[in-house]
Amino acid sequence: MSSIAAATQQVAPQITFLLDILTTCEPAKLRWTGSNVDNLVFNLTITSNDTTEISHTNSKFPLANGVKASTNVYEWPNVTILQGQYVLNALDEFNTRTLATGPFIVENGTDISCLMTKETLNKTSTGRPAPTSSTILSSSPSQSNTITPIKSSLNIPVIIGATVGSFIFLIIVLSLGYRYLQRKARHIKPKPIDPYPTEYAKSSEHQRSRFRDDEGSESNNDAAPTQNNVQAPEVHGRIHRHEDSGWRPRPRPPAYESGGSDLIHMPPEYENAL
Repeated sequence: MSSIAAATQQVAPQITFLLDILTTCEPAKLRWTGSNVDNLVFNLTITSNDTTEISHTNSKFPLANGVKASTNVYEWPNVTILQGQYVLNALDEFNTRTLATGPFIVENGTDISCLMTKETLNKTSTGRPAPTSSTILSSSPSQSNTITPIKSSLNIPVIIGATVGSFIFLIIVLSLGYRYLQRKARHIKPKPIDPYPTEYAKSSEHQRSRFRDDEGSESNNDAAPTQNNVQAPEVHGRIHRHEDSGWRPRPRPPAYESGGSDLIHMPPEYENAL
């Protein structure tokens, strides 16, 4: 029994995977080293270790079948998985042994057109046969990651032309309105400027009505016939006209008696002039 156990231990393969950081849509080499792997053939499967990038329904899909362990390398023409953290599983063809690697990282590169869509991941995870070692898992361009240029429906020349036309139309309307106001202002007759027109108009009207009442009362009053009918002075704005201004010439000085000390003798022509 001990010899059989020792033989079994010598036959058991030992594999260690050596994986670097992978870049999307770029070729990659998955390397490993091992012992007792001359006759070992296994299938490679990638499992997502980051559920934020791929949902749990799409977390596992086959990469290649019938890979010989003695080659110590698998060349992946294009990394067709999304950015995230993954684990590589190697299952022997008899489904008796599974070897898993530690987590490795896939980063986005400048090209993401080869990434797998969710539909492709669903098909591979439902058990469809994976391609042989000479081919890789077919992939289609991701519709969700493909950037479609948005064509603008705006016509820049039309917008510029409409803006300039609107500006010119506004200038024409303003000029016509200005000319109309100028013509209208020429036909308006100038009115005389009267300082304090409202105040003095009311004052003069009040004075006229007062004098009118005075004249009516004097004409109807027979009890005082000796009173003189005095006509109210004419009122013109701020100027009052009176019949008698009150100016009188100065009286001549009295003649001095002869012999007075203050008598001044004047020539006859001066006396005649006086």
